[in-house]
Amino acid sequence: MFMKKVHAITAFSHRFPSVKMSSRLFYHLFSIHCEFIRLILLVFVENVIGKEVKNR
Repeated sequence: MFMKKVHAITAFSHRFPSVKMSSRLFYHLFSIHCEFIRLILLVFVENVIGKEVKNR
């Protein structure tokens, strides 16, 4: 899903050269996205591991 979003953004910027985002802004958004995904993954993994430990 995330890669689809990136692809959509890049396709959009290619279709409209005048609306091309500055690479710095894109990188900033991308890094925020990565941090957000990492946080979600961390919480998800902790929940799964926590359940596994409780089940044992």
